[in-house]
Amino acid sequence: MIELIDTFKAHENYVIDVLFSPDGTKLISSGMDAKIKLWDVISWEQIKVLEDHKNSVNSISLSNDGKTLASGSTDLTIKLWKLPTGEVLKTLKGHKKTISTIQISPDKKYLASGSYDGKVKLWDLNTGEEIMSFNPYEKNVSSVAFSPNGKILAAGGLSESLFLWEIPSGQLINEIGGYQTVISTLAFSPNSQFLVTCDYKSLKILELENLGIIHAQKLIQEYSHKLTIAPDNNTVAITSDHKIQFFDINNTNLFETIDLKPKGVYGIAYSPKGNLLAVGSADKKIRIWSIS
Repeated sequence: MIELIDTFKAHENYVIDVLFSPDGTKLISSGMDAKIKLWDVISWEQIKVLEDHKNSVNSISLSNDGKTLASGSTDLTIKLWKLPTGEVLKTLKGHKKTISTIQISPDKKYLASGSYDGKVKLWDLNTGEEIMSFNPYEKNVSSVAFSPNGKILAAGGLSESLFLWEIPSGQLINEIGGYQTVISTLAFSPNSQFLVTCDYKSLKILELENLGIIHAQKLIQEYSHKLTIAPDNNTVAITSDHKIQFFDINNTNLFETIDLKPKGVYGIAYSPKGNLLAVGSADKKIRIWSIS
């Protein structure tokens, strides 16, 4: 059962990304207003505002210990923040256009970033130094993700191909074609069994063991913004214009659709226990659902 339990204004412009802290006590959001905000999960009251970016904060990622937050922005910088203080630890520069996606590796050694300059970069999270740069796309990189063991980096963008690299060597493992127009969002399942991807019109699930697409399902609403996978590995939730779609990860069957008034429905995240779902949207609000 999915029940809407709270809606609150979170930013002065679009809410682009959301995530929960590993202990489930805080929700973190980023917006087109250049701000990052921390919220208490029980009261949904604002705890802290992080301000140092000069433009939209498009992607945020939190280390597994909850102590380091990374943010990627249209201002061409990546910032590393110390939590809970909110101190800026480092500012990383290297991309030539909007930074659209970032992720901290599970072992907290690396940070991956993707940009509209077509490049995927790997950074040393401790020193802030750029380790290597890949150039898989001519234009936009939409999404990057580390596998749960940190040994594979996946990237999707404005292309018909998905790219996978071995980490830390940077060796290309595979280029998987057959996508339509763009791979807009992707994520590894927590149990490392699947890589879930969305192109312009469909949801595609790859089995990591053989890197083959085992399930594909046409989306009701074309062009997905972001996806998240439930901690129990059974459900994929996908945001798109006016909708959240819920699919069974084992067969890609659509079993629930939530219609929303705002056109742009962006950031989406399950809480660590999977009992809450947070969604950010173009109406400047965050909505919280209870999952049971």
